Amino acid sequence: MYYLIKESLTPCAPEEIRNASVQYVAVLTSEEWRAARDEFDMVIDMDMETAHPVDTKAVVNLDSLTGSFSIPDRAEISGPGSNFSFALDEKGVILVDDSGYAEQIVRTVARTKKWKLPGLERFLYDLLELTIAGDLAMLEEKEHRLNRIEEAILSGEIEECPPELNEIRGDLLDLRLHYGQLIDLSQEFEENENGFFREENLRYFHMFTERVSRLREAVTGQREY
Repeated sequence: MYYLIKESLTPCAPEEIRNASVQYVAVLTSEEWRAARDEFDMVIDMDMETAHPVDTKAVVNLDSLTGSFSIPDRAEISGPGSNFSFALDEKGVILVDDSGYAEQIVRTVARTKKWKLPGLERFLYDLLELTIAGDLAMLEEKEHRLNRIEEAILSGEIEECPPELNEIRGDLLDLRLHYGQLIDLSQEFEENENGFFREENLRYFHMFTERVSRLREAVTGQREY
């Protein structure tokens, strides 16, 4: 899958991105990436972790930025999640994914987003936002569960620590670690060490960092509760 970042993501042929006047998004399998990586002319001095990455992180290379996403399944936080890698420079971003998760997100962006000021930074912001879509409602539901448990304990309906508390505590710990990694990645983007992003658009990453920080604070409060 290849797209040009115009007023919306516009599908294109692979050869169109080479001489395009706008930035691009590519979604490739790990096999496709190995076959085509030289065509993107990215200087990657640290090998990308394309086989089941386990962390969300960004790594600064000589003339590129690489990294990975590890997104917990919101229906089963402690279970297997969705993982994909990425590489980017000032020309565009390649998402390397064998699971179909990144492709699904990019299709959603292409279908639902239109931009007055299109650019790589805005696309990345929308991608990041979709990875946490619905998290506030999820945390509110966990808080309701905690309230119901508390009421049952105070009324004497529950006399021992219910196993459900251990499940919630484990989920909150995993989410806190995940949010911390997302914050680190977003701050790495905002740092803009290689100058790939336009200065006026770094605010998108700051906005995302602030939003995830609030989610992490909510998780921390629930764990203490």
